[in-house]
Amino acid sequence: MIRTPLNKQGFAHSHLILLVLVALLIFIIGQRVVRLHTKTPMTTVAANATPPSTTSTSDKQNYHDSLGSFQVEYPAGWQIKTDQSPQNGKPASLTTLTAPAGSIILTLNFNGGDVYSVCDPDIYHDVPFQVSNRCFSSEYLDAYPVGVSINSSNSVTISQVNLYLAHYHYKTSGINNTELYSSCLVAGQPTLHKPEMGFEPVHPHVEVISDAGVSKGFVTACVDAGSTSTGYTNAEVKLGEQILRSFRFDN
Repeated sequence: MIRTPLNKQGFAHSHLILLVLVALLIFIIGQRVVRLHTKTPMTTVAANATPPSTTSTSDKQNYHDSLGSFQVEYPAGWQIKTDQSPQNGKPASLTTLTAPAGSIILTLNFNGGDVYSVCDPDIYHDVPFQVSNRCFSSEYLDAYPVGVSINSSNSVTISQVNLYLAHYHYKTSGINNTELYSSCLVAGQPTLHKPEMGFEPVHPHVEVISDAGVSKGFVTACVDAGSTSTGYTNAEVKLGEQILRSFRFDN
């Protein structure tokens, strides 16, 4: 057999192609190694993260009064005490909510009986808000609807009236009478800046009337604002007002 010797130029060309293929293979392997050792950064989200604009209700508590048939929501940090001992032979519940600082107290009282006492200012020549009056003085300073309608009755018909949160100014009777301010729930829009005397409830109240027009009693829902009107700017008084705004009668 006769062997044909390789052409030197062809051999050089083949050797060049082989070197290119080896270099390309080394490059591909190198890229794979780099990818295996390089981690893509990841965004970590905490398991308990709260989405933006979502309000948590985990810090809210619900108080339901079975006697007065009403309920409110209040912050978990507030302390609540309830006494359901009868008053004058009638069902009653006396409930207080105290702010964490211990200075602001909200009352939610139900009384199944009469809440009035009567004092005639004309007998004593009393003038509203004067010192040493024998009768109780009171007036409404402001009133804001809370978006709730309740039953109202004039002993003939039943109607719906709006519930209001009112700023209430009052002065107790007697030689050592005390002037105080509070925020209370009232049925219907009250007349503002009109001092009154005569009937003497300690605070305004809301009458609980069934769908049949029967009165079940009275609810007093107020937060104390202190001895001056500047108490209405107190942060915890404002929070107490928010609690009152959550007031609802059972359906």
